[in-house]
Amino acid sequence: MGDSSYVCVFTVKGCDGVVKVTRDVRSPPCQLADALQWGGIVDVELQFAKLIPQSKLDIFLSILNRYERVGNPVAGWFKCTVDEIKPLFDLIEGFYWKSEAPASVTSVYPISQSEVLMGCRSEPLCFHNGQKIRIEYNGSMWEGHWSSAGKKIVCGGKDYPSLNSFANAFHKSIKGLSRVSAWNACQCEVDGKWVSTYNLPRRTST
Repeated sequence: MGDSSYVCVFTVKGCDGVVKVTRDVRSPPCQLADALQWGGIVDVELQFAKLIPQSKLDIFLSILNRYERVGNPVAGWFKCTVDEIKPLFDLIEGFYWKSEAPASVTSVYPISQSEVLMGCRSEPLCFHNGQKIRIEYNGSMWEGHWSSAGKKIVCGGKDYPSLNSFANAFHKSIKGLSRVSAWNACQCEVDGKWVSTYNLPRRTST
């Protein structure tokens, strides 16, 4: 599994002729869950996904880059329809998610109900002042706290304006790790216990 990635194609209601392509080792439902971080877009549909071997990804991406991009070049939005981009996926070696993928592929990253039900995604509404926030991996850990006045996470003498920036800075500090889904990876302290930030309820006050 570590030598393959899921490449997903999403569409957004009201945005005809435009698709978003994402690539990650995580399963398509996890990538769909990230849609709440796409600048407030919520009406997103996963059209299809394919598990593509790492050895074929460079070829795939070089062809994909010939499609006209929309907006930020690194955001993954392309000016084309699902029908126009589907033949590219058909040509590349791999397994389509669900319809063609072996059961062992889809069961490597099982999706629980808690992963589908997402909570708060706006830091000032998720965390209270002074609340501890941490991220850890393979024995390494950063622990900071939320500053309501500055609307930032303070950790190790540095400020991070968002949970994403905090988590990505941590992962960049560890050689070999790529970008992380912050809301999946981080924890915060609630009533003396560490809980995932993935399903936090929205606070009524900051």
